[in-house]
Amino acid sequence: MNILQTFAKVHEDRLILVYTAALPWCLHSMDQFAEDIGIFSDQEGKQSI
Repeated sequence: MNILQTFAKVHEDRLILVYTAALPWCLHSMDQFAEDIGIFSDQEGKQSI
């Protein structure tokens, strides 16, 4: 939440645009990573990493 508060104080439109464009990609990558870890743990017969 601190990051969002920091960006809310920034008046540089380009920085806000880059953050807005990058956020969905970052969230998708984190989600894909979590799914890959889940598949890996299933293959290893473990409940979690």
